[in-house]
Amino acid sequence: MNEFVDQRSLFRSVPRFTIGRDQHGCWVLQDTTEKLGGLFASEEAALKFISKECKDHLEDIRRAPASMTVELMSGEAHFSSAA
Repeated sequence: MNEFVDQRSLFRSVPRFTIGRDQHGCWVLQDTTEKLGGLFASEEAALKFISKECKDHLEDIRRAPASMTVELMSGEAHFSSAA
């Protein structure tokens, strides 16, 4: 395997999207590229929205642990411990 392929696979191992709940209980979809994201009424709604973007790349989506909150901010998903 050449070096280019190895670096690319490492890059792909970092999910682009994070889905989780914010401190108010809303579902948050955070995009590390700052192109998409938002607040959703349910996890299913967030997944339906992002499934069109990811198509066959489900590895681009990660779910935040239930013990963490996700805040919608520019840059990257910010996690904090749930109270």
